[in-house]
Amino acid sequence: MPAYGTLVWAVVAIVVGAAVGRLVRVASARGRRPASVRWWGLFPAGLALRALVEVVDLPGGVVLLLASYALLLVGLWRNLAWTGTPIVALGLAACALVVSVDGGTSVSADALEAVGHRDRAGAGGSLAGERHLEQERDRLAVLGDVVPVPLTGHVTSFGELVALVGLADVAFNAASRRPARRTTGPTTDGPTTGGPAADPSPADSGPAAVGAPR
Repeated sequence: MPAYGTLVWAVVAIVVGAAVGRLVRVASARGRRPASVRWWGLFPAGLALRALVEVVDLPGGVVLLLASYALLLVGLWRNLAWTGTPIVALGLAACALVVSVDGGTSVSADALEAVGHRDRAGAGGSLAGERHLEQERDRLAVLGDVVPVPLTGHVTSFGELVALVGLADVAFNAASRRPARRTTGPTTDGPTTGGPAADPSPADSGPAAVGAPR
């Protein structure tokens, strides 16, 4: 699937997951405290590198594409506390495996014809983003772009579909969690009952505390 096709479905997954999560948060009386995002800079860096490979035909594009997957996978590994990140990592790992084994992502000619791109299904068709038409030498063609998406006229892979499901799960859980409440005032180490502390009475202090005559 081209970069803009992946972006469209990624945005749809985030919006739908966040909307459903928000509704659950409103309807629920309780929510979990959200975790902080670690090493967040890896995500925009990985996405920018992926977009660069999709738009510009650069030498060593396969290496750059694998580097983008590596950045995203490391970022996901550092944020496993977020529910759904293992699913996203599984999908991206499948995509990275195809690129590393087959030297790029193989695209099914039948899937291209199913979405109306017969001009690209031929031998002279051009495919962006380190993609190539499926060949006999491809060992992981089943994990390549073999799934036609007639709604948007694109072809995608099972790995990208798994990653989109995980992305929706991340957005859902992020939106359904309630922010931590801010506490004001001093805190005590011991347990509290919620009521005001009782002042010590003279009777509790003993005779010496009230200055009784000897």
